[in-house]
Amino acid sequence: MPYTTTSQRLRRLALGLGVVLNIGVRISAKGQSGEGGDASWIEGSLRIPRERNLSLQDYYEKYEDAQTPVIIEDYAAAFAGMSEANIKAVCGSKVASVARRVDDKEGSWANIEWFHSGSLEKTWEDIRTESKKAKFDDFEPVEGTLLGLFDWSLQKACPEVLEKHFVVPKYLAQDYLQRVPHHIDVNYRDVWPSLFIAIDGGYGGTHRDVFGSGFWMYVMEGAKEWVIVDSTEGLNFFGSDKPRVRQYHDVVQKGQLLIIPGNRWHQVRNRGNTVTLAGNFIGRGSFDLMKQEVEGDNPSSYYKQLQDTLLAPGFDTSIDYDQDDMTWEEFRTVETSAIFHKLEEETFSVLVTGAGSPEVNGCYKFNGENEGAWQFVRTSAGRTFEIFKVEDDVGWWNILEKVGEEYPNPVHYGVEGDIDSVLPQGDDWGIYHIHWLGMDPAPKVEVFTEKTCLSWTETDGAAIPVKDSWGKIVSNTAVPPVISRGDGFGSSEL
Repeated sequence: MPYTTTSQRLRRLALGLGVVLNIGVRISAKGQSGEGGDASWIEGSLRIPRERNLSLQDYYEKYEDAQTPVIIEDYAAAFAGMSEANIKAVCGSKVASVARRVDDKEGSWANIEWFHSGSLEKTWEDIRTESKKAKFDDFEPVEGTLLGLFDWSLQKACPEVLEKHFVVPKYLAQDYLQRVPHHIDVNYRDVWPSLFIAIDGGYGGTHRDVFGSGFWMYVMEGAKEWVIVDSTEGLNFFGSDKPRVRQYHDVVQKGQLLIIPGNRWHQVRNRGNTVTLAGNFIGRGSFDLMKQEVEGDNPSSYYKQLQDTLLAPGFDTSIDYDQDDMTWEEFRTVETSAIFHKLEEETFSVLVTGAGSPEVNGCYKFNGENEGAWQFVRTSAGRTFEIFKVEDDVGWWNILEKVGEEYPNPVHYGVEGDIDSVLPQGDDWGIYHIHWLGMDPAPKVEVFTEKTCLSWTETDGAAIPVKDSWGKIVSNTAVPPVISRGDGFGSSEL
C-alpha cells in the first residue's frame, strides 16, 4: 500500500488540533476478545462502523459515497481459498524480500530497508521466529528488527494463486482501474492484491495512499489496530463554520474485511503476528479524490497514465448494484469502458506534416497492432501509406507505402526510438539511408488521443488538424509507453 510521504513526523499529523495518532502502549494480541479487545481508545475517536449482510447499494450509499470506513464482519467465506496452506502450496518457492528497521541510513525509505530472505515459505517461518526476538524502544522497533513482508504483489509475483483461489468481493469488483484495457499500460491496475506478514507490535508511520485511492484489507491472522483521520487539506479552521475532522480508532479482527475511503491519513499497528491481504482501488466515492490528486501540468508517469485513461472524456463510472463476487479471471476480463473501444476503433490518429515528400503528409487512422505497438494507415489519391514499428525487439518505426498486400517500395522515412514504445516517435524522423524515398525536410509526427478521427484538409501537401468539442490536440506522449516495472512500491501497513 504505497504512501505519499515518508516523514516520521507525520505520525503526529494534527497535534495542534488535539488529534494524537500515536498510542502510548504496546498491546499484545493475547487475551483479546470481542470487536475491540483491550485497546486504550483515543479520546474523542469514533469506532469504525461494522456491518453484516451489507447489500451493495447500501455499501455505496452509506460508505463509499459518504467516504466513511466500514468493517464487514461476515465475508470470510469469500477469502477461504486464500489460506496459508494454499498460498504456500502455490507460491512457497517464489523469491521474497523482507523489511527491517534502519536508522538514518542514506537511501532508506521510511527507516526501512529490504533484504533478500529466500523463498516465501522460508520467509514466512523466519518472520514468526524473529518476531519473538523483536526489540522495542519507546514503543518503536529498534534498528535491525525484522519487520516482515509487506506489499508483496501477488499479481506480479504469484498470479497463479489468484487464478486458483482468489475471489473478488462484490464491494471491490467494480474497481474503475479494471475498466482500462490491459494493452494500455496502467501500472496501479496491475499490482494488487498484496500479501503482508508482520510482527507483533510493529507499526509504520502515519500516511495517506497514492493517487487518492481507496484501500481494503482482509485479516487472515492476528488483528490490526487502525487510526484513520479525515484529510485536513483545504479546511478553514478560522472560518465561521468550523470543519469537522473525523478520527476513527478500532481493531480489525481475523476474518474481517476493512474498506477505507481515499485520501485518508492512517496508521496501523499489529496485535499479534499478522497475515493480511490488501489492495488499493478507485470506486465511485474516491473518483473525485483521485482526479484532484493526479491532475496537474507535470504529473509523474504513473499519474499521467491515470490522466489519459480514467480521466478521458466519456470514461464509464456507472455502478451495477446487482454485481456479485467475481473470480480473478472474471475480474481481469471485465467489459472495459466503452470509451476505449471508441479509442481503438476511431480515435487514435497520427498526423504527419512538413515532409519533403508531400504524399506522406496527412492523417493516419488507427489500424490495429503490429509487434506490440499500434499501427496507422492513410489512403489518398489511390495510394496507401502505413506507420508501424518494424520489429518487437528494435525501436525502428517506418513510414512505408503499401501496394495491395505487399510493400514493394523502399521506406520513405524512418526513426529509431524506444524499444517499448507503443506509439510512433514524434521527432527525429529522417532520410538516413540513401535508398530511402523521402526527401528533406523530415516529417513531424503527432498523435491525437482525445478526438475521433481528425478532420483535416490538404493545402500544398500539409495536413491541418481541426479541433471540435472534444478539444485539445496532444503530443505523442499522451499515451504512455509500455513501462517495465519492478517491485518495491512499499507500504507501512505492517
